[in-house]
Amino acid sequence: MPITQEMIEARRQWIGASDVPAILGISRFATPLDVWAQKTGRIIEPPSSEAMDAGNRIEPVVVDYAEERLGLGPLSRNRHMSASGFGFPMASNLDALVVSTGDPVEAKTAGLFGPIQDQWGEEGTDQIPDAYLVQCNVHLLVTDRDVCHVPAFLGGRGFAMFQVSPSKPLMDVILERCAAFWACVEEDRQPEGRYSIEIAKSIRRATGKTISIPEEIGQRYITAKAQEKASKDAAEEAQAVLLTAMADAEIGECETGVIVASRIKRAAYTVQAGEYTRITIKAKGKNDSISDKG
Repeated sequence: MPITQEMIEARRQWIGASDVPAILGISRFATPLDVWAQKTGRIIEPPSSEAMDAGNRIEPVVVDYAEERLGLGPLSRNRHMSASGFGFPMASNLDALVVSTGDPVEAKTAGLFGPIQDQWGEEGTDQIPDAYLVQCNVHLLVTDRDVCHVPAFLGGRGFAMFQVSPSKPLMDVILERCAAFWACVEEDRQPEGRYSIEIAKSIRRATGKTISIPEEIGQRYITAKAQEKASKDAAEEAQAVLLTAMADAEIGECETGVIVASRIKRAAYTVQAGEYTRITIKAKGKNDSISDKG
């Protein structure tokens, strides 16, 4: 379901199903530290992507498919449900709930912008990506039901329906790890690990605050940026040599292959207002500096 600013603020008060794969360290998109930063209010706003936006737009259609395919009667959409008794607050923002049975429905899309990278197996099974399997087990913990329906729209395959049943060993791991994580939130104690780059750039910064960091961390970044610049300079020089050799020709031929240098018209556009983190390093005793817009 689309995430509103109000939902973002509310979600700081509990661990949600979409948080748990990151907390367990199996998310491709977020780390445990990312979730901690969100829960403790350390980020300006959560990152978004074209894929996330597309998934939100297609989700109602996938839920429509589920309602028709399941044949269990109407689905109640966009349901928030919470649970107690776990030692920490847990909740699920369900895409839908089967009214007649109370079973949760988790709608998914994959492969909209390229080949499907995750493992999706045969319809009717629970052969879905591990992160989604975790989400479904959280839904089952919260709703105390025996099945979570997973309708999906998969690029190259179309619509498909999967089902997930409770896994006690997995649920035990979820509860143990989430309890330890929530203790970090309550104590404002930073977990081990690092931020993803998107979250790292969104962290609220205290103006004028200075902190000591290990020399090797600063030097690693300086070295990486220098290597990046050297690589970019080398690529630009090679490009200039190539275009010089082609003179005014559009097509160049060599033993490696055919090279085409085309003129492309670029449409005008307006960049929306926003914020970003810029890193600038000025080496001690030197006048030059390194700047990274981010």
